[in-house]
Amino acid sequence: MSSADVEPSLQFTLVWAREVVEEARRRMEAHCREIDRPDLWLVFTERILRPAADNAAPPSHEQIASALQLESSKEASNLLITAKRLFARSLRLVVGEYVGDEREIDQEIDDLMTILSQHG
Repeated sequence: MSSADVEPSLQFTLVWAREVVEEARRRMEAHCREIDRPDLWLVFTERILRPAADNAAPPSHEQIASALQLESSKEASNLLITAKRLFARSLRLVVGEYVGDEREIDQEIDDLMTILSQHG
């Protein structure tokens, strides 16, 4: 098998993995709007999405607390934990739509993260 045969396959896999994660992101954002929790979306965007997209350091919990007018950086940290859990649930729902067996979801998510970390 030549590298020309492998490259399109890898490219397809990478595009597919990114789209799965993007769909989870869209669903999380919509859910945050539905439950009127812009704070969750903001902390996730500022601490996770934007730094990943810009290859930059995330703002501190103190900066997030200040931006959201929270009482402490601990509160910002707790919001981030909640936001990450919400994203994980969204990702599981997306993956669960195309993985037939509930037991395979974790393996599929691990595969997605491996693909994205190696090539993303």
